[in-house]
Amino acid sequence: MRIADGQSLRIAEAGTVLMLDYTGALAAHGGDSRFGVALGFRMLQSAAGALSKDTLWDREGLFVVSGHPGNGVRDAVEYVTRCVSRRRYRVQVDDADRGCRRDMRFAWEVSDKAAVVAIRLRDEHVPQELLELLDRLGTSREQKHDTRDCVGLKHRLAQQVWDHPLEQIFEIEVAQAAGTRHA
Repeated sequence: MRIADGQSLRIAEAGTVLMLDYTGALAAHGGDSRFGVALGFRMLQSAAGALSKDTLWDREGLFVVSGHPGNGVRDAVEYVTRCVSRRRYRVQVDDADRGCRRDMRFAWEVSDKAAVVAIRLRDEHVPQELLELLDRLGTSREQKHDTRDCVGLKHRLAQQVWDHPLEQIFEIEVAQAAGTRHA
């Protein structure tokens, strides 16, 4: 099944169908983590396709585990699912206080009561240049234009995330939910 690749998605909440879009996710974020917002929103479009097989996925009962500690991803997840404010969002990183670095994972699990969707960004969408910049920022190795270069690169990467079908961006596995996933 080909998943829709527009800049919006549908999700249910309390019997109401909500149509949410990327512009709204950017506004909810209000920061400069455009790449993170794009990744988070596109990842959730993938989850929506997997969790909406029989009925439209619903905010109630969703749980998200993120291997990516970035604010943009977190804010996109909150905008779409409300999992952050409902305390059903967990960052699974050894040292989340370090922020975005080479050792973070571009991987997520989105689950409801019936299924767990494991989603991973394909390696070719994480350029070495980005990882090198992230590793230098905030260290003694930081170079004069690293911050500017990183922001510019993230803006280009955000656009690239929209230039490809979801199936080319993410690897997705769906499994039956286990009762312990939500604990």
